[in-house]
Amino acid sequence: MRTRSILFSKPIKDFPERLIYKSPNTLRAYDGVNGGKTYVYTYKMYDTKAKAVVGLMKAGPVNYKNKRCKVYPMDTPYNSFYISYLETADSGYNYGTDFINLAKSESLHTYCEGRVHLVASRTFSPRRPPHLFYRKLGFQTNSSFLNDVMDFYISIGEQIPWEYSGNVMMYAPVAIKHPKKRSIFSFMVNFFKEKFTKK
Repeated sequence: MRTRSILFSKPIKDFPERLIYKSPNTLRAYDGVNGGKTYVYTYKMYDTKAKAVVGLMKAGPVNYKNKRCKVYPMDTPYNSFYISYLETADSGYNYGTDFINLAKSESLHTYCEGRVHLVASRTFSPRRPPHLFYRKLGFQTNSSFLNDVMDFYISIGEQIPWEYSGNVMMYAPVAIKHPKKRSIFSFMVNFFKEKFTKK
């Protein structure tokens, strides 16, 4: 018996060049700021033209409650999306940039309000430390001196020296929301409204 489908779909003209798969299960990871374990998801990037996995990222949201253990220069508590591991097959193809953009998007979906942080380390790439790569994407540290050092080496087009490329906590800055100050007039109106309104 032959069947004919009544569903018609247009062929996909622009198939995405890169696909990212997020594992539904979490893995344990070490959080150097809180000094303990946290849980992260695994993200794999697949290049449809190369037909291969070209990158891996392990990341997830972390809650910071302790004022002594925090990344962002703001009041605690807050959530931040922590990238514990990031590796790409080759440089120059924007794989890493795509992962960072994904992390910023995931940060918004996991109630981290755009906050993303990581530890830049030369451990996995001693000849080409990732510090300047993250700095070019807008990441910064809590040390203005180290930020200036990275900016200098970016401007002259050279790699950052060994002594500045240790494990460095870096974060993507976001606009810090401050509570709106109420005027005296609005305060008085609300005060009398609450005082004399019948309940």
